[in-house]
Amino acid sequence: MKSTAILNRFKRIFNSHFLNSYLLLAVCLFGFSRVQAQTKQPLGGGAWGEKGNLFTWSLSSDSVLTIEGSGPMPLDSTILNNPKPPEYYYVDQLIPWYERFSAIKTVVINKDITSICMYAFYGCNNLVSITIPNSVNSIGRFAFSDCNRLPSIVIPEKVASIGTQAFRRCYNLTSIFVRNPTPPTVGALAFEFVPNTAKLYIINGQDSISSKEAYKKAPFWERFSANITAFVAKLHITLSSPDVWLSSTGDTIRLSTGATGDTIRLTTGDTIRLSAELWPKDADSSTATRDDSILIWSSADSLIAVVSDSNLVTVAGDLQKYNVKEKDVYIKVETKSGKIADSCLVRVIKSNVAALSSLYVNKGALVPPFDPDNTEYTVVVANSVSDITVEAEAANHPKATVSANSTWSLKVGENVLTVRVTAENGDTRDYTVRVTRQPNNNAALRDLTISSGKLIPLIPEFHSMRTDYTAVVANSVSEIRVNAVATREGAAVSAADSTWSLKVGDNRLTVTVTAEDGGYTADYTVKVRRQSSDVALERNIIVIDSVSNDTTILAGSDNGFDYAGSVPNSVSTVRVVVK
Repeated sequence: MKSTAILNRFKRIFNSHFLNSYLLLAVCLFGFSRVQAQTKQPLGGGAWGEKGNLFTWSLSSDSVLTIEGSGPMPLDSTILNNPKPPEYYYVDQLIPWYERFSAIKTVVINKDITSICMYAFYGCNNLVSITIPNSVNSIGRFAFSDCNRLPSIVIPEKVASIGTQAFRRCYNLTSIFVRNPTPPTVGALAFEFVPNTAKLYIINGQDSISSKEAYKKAPFWERFSANITAFVAKLHITLSSPDVWLSSTGDTIRLSTGATGDTIRLTTGDTIRLSAELWPKDADSSTATRDDSILIWSSADSLIAVVSDSNLVTVAGDLQKYNVKEKDVYIKVETKSGKIADSCLVRVIKSNVAALSSLYVNKGALVPPFDPDNTEYTVVVANSVSDITVEAEAANHPKATVSANSTWSLKVGENVLTVRVTAENGDTRDYTVRVTRQPNNNAALRDLTISSGKLIPLIPEFHSMRTDYTAVVANSVSEIRVNAVATREGAAVSAADSTWSLKVGDNRLTVTVTAEDGGYTADYTVKVRRQSSDVALERNIIVIDSVSNDTTILAGSDNGFDYAGSVPNSVSTVRVVVK
């Protein structure tokens, strides 16, 4: 760095018209000692200019030089009233920040400054970025000479003249962006030693073809004729989501998913996050001035869709209120200057989403487990389950409705339950749940009676858990009617309502109950004794086991007074009934 500073000092003295070769050596030696000292000076700032129109500069610790002021950028105030022209002074006498030139990497110029003075950034060999406001109309002589690391420069639209050697020896200047469709006048050697491969971009021109031809023919600009690109700068809107994005061709925005046109289709409650960048990408960062770096988003109809400061678009409009199926709104983004803008169309439509986000039954389990894309399910419940509750929620959209969320009664066997989802636009989708209620295995009777014009008592009294009974009828009763009712609906009963003929003596009647599932049966037996004569009817004696309720009918003798019979040895206590 020290040797470079000495050479720069040499070049400045060489450009002075009154110095001779003897003074040259002394100045070089003097300059070396000053360079030694300047490397030790801290970053700083200060003020300069004419009284009443002072400019300020500050150099931050992150190497950003900020220049504030209004009007033409002045030279150092120490020489303003000196009769000698600026050429008779060293650069460090003209520019207040020159002694810190090696620390400067970025320059930001206030938007009210109208010109860049001569030698403003001469020899800033670490400068890589500069923001020149649109207010600047001229660039002075040697303004960027020897900025040999500067990769690109944006020359604002109002710049009409560029001074002699303004960009001389900018060895890495490969991209030059000009906003003025009319070529600015250029001083001698302004781009000397700039690479021959450097590209010239003409941006913001209303007629890019004529602008390109004008630069090809203009003095000093013609050297870039083989590498001139002209275009109208624009913003290009993209979706921030990585799997769906918008690409731009000219002024047309197209969805990468294959949809055509410049329309983004959304429904009530949807949100998307947009982003924007300058197009084409060659000009993305280099064309961004202070005004262009601030983007402003807006919605043409905030009743339908709103856009936040963070570029989040939310569809707020309820199409039911407008009684329409769809409604369009433009989302616009523009630079602060308003010169560059783009927009995309958001079409708010009624949702066609007819799907469930959840499906639940309070008894049994869905087979297979719930999946929004699957519409067929089965559930198996025990016979004891007589009803089932189904709960369902619509997916994704608040305007979809569900027909279920109710309790259904179940018959034995298959019950088909249908849950219908209706989308906002009227589209429907049915989810089917087939609930199988298993058959009952109960093979018991709820009631058993016999009659012959009037009820005949059973001994003992009927109970669903007892299957053996006896009854005695007079000789005159030649037939009886049997009525049996199963405990569970669906069970089969043989001889449920039948007539039986009776012979004199004992008659065995059997009623068979078959459970609904077919796996269980039960036989109910009634032993009916028809008397041999009506006289004997009054002399029947029945012995009933006090524990088991088993009955034994004692046979009467012809004299009507003697009765005989036997009971098992286990019977110790009996009840006697006379019939």
